[in-house]
Amino acid sequence: MKKSISNNIKIIDFTISIISIMTGIYVYMNIDNKLIKNTSIYLLGIIAVVYMIRVFTTKITDPVEIKDVKITTNINSLALVNEENQIIKEWDLFNKTSLLIGKNNKENEVDIDLSEVIYASLIDSQHAVLNFASGSWYIEDLYSQNGISIEKVEDKIRYKLSKDKPCTILKGDVVFIAKTKLLIR
Repeated sequence: MKKSISNNIKIIDFTISIISIMTGIYVYMNIDNKLIKNTSIYLLGIIAVVYMIRVFTTKITDPVEIKDVKITTNINSLALVNEENQIIKEWDLFNKTSLLIGKNNKENEVDIDLSEVIYASLIDSQHAVLNFASGSWYIEDLYSQNGISIEKVEDKIRYKLSKDKPCTILKGDVVFIAKTKLLIR
């Protein structure tokens, strides 16, 4: 969403100025003590003038992009887990931006090698890719034969990934490469 921050500040400054003027009118009409009345009106008048000057001297800048803040926990690793959710192998994701998931062979070297897992026959040599972009990790199916599904940590529902659309992954999600289970940690 695009917003002009300086325009919002102008609106706030104008509102403060109007409130100061209205408070000054209220003090003038309802306070009988001349010292308190005059001091209050003087101070409120100064506040109103200062903020009104800010309204007319602040330049409106071009709108800037304000992104919705999304709180995510840092993903540190990817773990191969068995049926009992015990970690068999783990890959560190620190300082990585892209990782190829598949099986190593003579023509192909991958970052996450699943050639020795039980369901290796169901995994393509280049099955999926993990990418880090704009502060988030994404997984994408590389048009594999047996696909990818993901069990999201928020709702524990398992979703089948579309072959042409990257999916955001969060800490605690479980990715299924064919039938091989990878825990996002």
